[in-house]
Amino acid sequence: MAEVLPGPRAADFATFPFYAAGDLYIMMAGIEVYQLHMNVIRHKSTILKELLMVKLEDIPQNGTGPVVHVGTHPNSRVVLASLGPIIALMIKFTPDEEFTNHRDACCEVARHYDNLFRAFYRETITIGNHPGLSLLEDCVGLLGVAQGLGSLTAIAGFVNEQLLSHGQALFRAIGQDPIGWSHVACDLRSGTIYRECVVHLVGMWDAIMAEDQARLRPETIALCRVKVRALHLHKQAVEATLAGHYPMQALATYETTSTDEHAEIAPHVWVVLALFRQWFATALAEGRGHHGLNGGLVLYRQIRDGGEAYLGDGTLREFYGEINMTPLAVVAFEATLAKYKEELKPLVARVVKHNLQLDVTGEEGELPYFTCGEVIEADLPWLGAEIEAPNGTAVPDVTTQP
Repeated sequence: MAEVLPGPRAADFATFPFYAAGDLYIMMAGIEVYQLHMNVIRHKSTILKELLMVKLEDIPQNGTGPVVHVGTHPNSRVVLASLGPIIALMIKFTPDEEFTNHRDACCEVARHYDNLFRAFYRETITIGNHPGLSLLEDCVGLLGVAQGLGSLTAIAGFVNEQLLSHGQALFRAIGQDPIGWSHVACDLRSGTIYRECVVHLVGMWDAIMAEDQARLRPETIALCRVKVRALHLHKQAVEATLAGHYPMQALATYETTSTDEHAEIAPHVWVVLALFRQWFATALAEGRGHHGLNGGLVLYRQIRDGGEAYLGDGTLREFYGEINMTPLAVVAFEATLAKYKEELKPLVARVVKHNLQLDVTGEEGELPYFTCGEVIEADLPWLGAEIEAPNGTAVPDVTTQP
């Protein structure tokens, strides 16, 4: 017996989701009705394109025709039907007799389909503003529906644009779950999102449990390990450079104002060097260098900040109590120390650089891990090999430069 279909809504609008010239009705589990264009749906979905190859006359009048199962849930299916002179698609998520008991879940899936159809027409999609769902969960739901219909290729670029329009809300979300977002980045081929994820992951790598690291895609794990190793070697080099750096006033190339070419370097220059090296050696011995719990981050940021961040007034007062210096010598010593601290800042600039688009200038301040990771074009995994959607179609590269 032919299934009785609900009548369509009046198509008296010329914008999404009802187009007066639309020649395809789409009904989702009795929740939403659309009047769209068959050529658009065929172009955007490889699965629906194949289903819509069936001719209207091959479908029982006001009845149903072929059925195609989509997604991973056994009850998710699309039923081809006829509605008078127009073909209709009926999208169902549960057995008909169970719909009432699963209405909330159906409404959630219907919203993902709604966003998918909006993306087909480049209409603003509503992700991240639904109670109970995070931006990531909403996005994953949309991409799951898109993959089920073979539409990831069609919407990747637009969804990437929509995500980036969230600005800092997106970057905060990435910081909360860079593992989950790394999968989204690969699915969308979004260079901006992938870079942000990898910088977070590299900075917190040693704190990520092995089972969580295993959730990453193999190519992302390999990249992170390479970047972590490079960061470790860079920190070693930074510490060696700091330990061996001489004040400019102690170098033979330093331009002095003295007319005596044999003039000796003022003693306070050597005192500054000795004091810094003592402080730095103590920091390394106490485990505050690259082998420490924070990988040297606090130490490097102290040197970056200079001023009172290290060897400040309190430390110097204790120092003056141990060393006999005249008031004039103290003035010269502190001036030289201030200059030396400025010379050291560039030596740590790269290792403490903030390479995230996440804004950390607010009350929460800087992150408690390194954010200096660098991800170049050649690091993006999809540039090394074609990534395919489940239906076998390649996903286009929508990489955007930060």
